[in-house]
Amino acid sequence: VVSAMDIVRFFGHENKNIQSDARTHPEFYVRGWDELLDDDEWRQFHVEEYEEPAWVSDIMTPVVFEVKEDAALSEVAAMMVRGRIHRVIVTRERRVVGIVSTLDVLKGVAGVVEE
Repeated sequence: VVSAMDIVRFFGHENKNIQSDARTHPEFYVRGWDELLDDDEWRQFHVEEYEEPAWVSDIMTPVVFEVKEDAALSEVAAMMVRGRIHRVIVTRERRVVGIVSTLDVLKGVAGVVEE
């Protein structure tokens, strides 16, 4: 699973093509954050066009976190906390049948069931 943060970290934090002025950002998007982040922190979120090919294998989480479809919600939540992850693969007989996200866990805890 590749998360949005994996992409930001790969292209923003490690990219040598970062503009020197990290604070070139649209006002409507970051209003209120200006005072909270310094230039180095802003630089991590700047993505400029990347000239070299980037592959999923370069940025993916290399460990697969999986549970069987009959796993308890508490087991999935504990796995997410321990692994510091937001998605867990759900399997049946070693085949992928779904993905549980942190939002799914929150819905389960809140008792919200969507049709």
